[in-house]
Amino acid sequence: MKEKYKDEEWLQEKYVDDELTLKEMSELCSAWPSTIYGWMNKYGISSRSKQAAQLKRYGSDPRYRDKEWLKEKYINNNMTTAEIGKLVDVSKATIGKWLKSFDIELRENKPRERRKKVKCDWCEKEIFKSPSRLKEYDHYFCSRNCFYKWESENNKGSNCALWKGGKVEVKCEYCDETYKVTPSRKGESRFCSRECYQKWQSDNLSGANSYQWKGGVDEYTRKRINADGDWRKNRKKALKRDNEQCQFCNSKNNLEVHHILPVRDGGTNNIGNLITLCRVCHMRTERNCDINDFLNE
Repeated sequence: MKEKYKDEEWLQEKYVDDELTLKEMSELCSAWPSTIYGWMNKYGISSRSKQAAQLKRYGSDPRYRDKEWLKEKYINNNMTTAEIGKLVDVSKATIGKWLKSFDIELRENKPRERRKKVKCDWCEKEIFKSPSRLKEYDHYFCSRNCFYKWESENNKGSNCALWKGGKVEVKCEYCDETYKVTPSRKGESRFCSRECYQKWQSDNLSGANSYQWKGGVDEYTRKRINADGDWRKNRKKALKRDNEQCQFCNSKNNLEVHHILPVRDGGTNNIGNLITLCRVCHMRTERNCDINDFLNE
């Protein structure tokens, strides 16, 4: 079987089209990079320049490794290490290291400009800032706390860059009163208060309109239930009997009284048919399982 590196089309595709290095190509076909190079020469495939190879290897412009180029930029053109580093996408420390390795004498750093006295925009305390800072910013602060306090007073509402017009007015679906919400909640908010929401639920999600509706009871059954005990009185008795705690998890929060045998199946308001449960256990009982199985868990 013919080895891959002996195929001119394969060499052309990997080296020229895919821009792989000789080392990467050698790993693909288990051969030495020098062997790959020899077959490329045989087929007349020209290798990349040293600069391009270094750029592929180091991920930055390799010109800073050339003594003459570095000397021209640093001495003849009087560029700083930071400016040279920006040209070849490396740090100024890297440029300084290569200048030293080529024995190119480094210039002395420019003396720092004297800092000037200004006042904190919040507490008016005198502070010192460099001229470069004075050019860069319009406001100055002695501490982060002063900056936060100044922002809370001056960078809010319409003065804030993120301002989008403030709250908008919407109408409550229950009481028709207008109230304000943030623009993001304009399409979601429907009621001005929890009370309106609860009243709307009572009017629109009760009886046959409720997702938990299971047919209700007829008038005869209702009279039979009421004759077997007053609901309000027996509810209080059941709570007192059960020490006002859930009979499953012993919670004393959000207590409700549950009919062991549902009214729709013939159950009544008799205290023997009532049990105290918390809201979570009550919902679980109503939706998922029989109360007797539930209590035996």
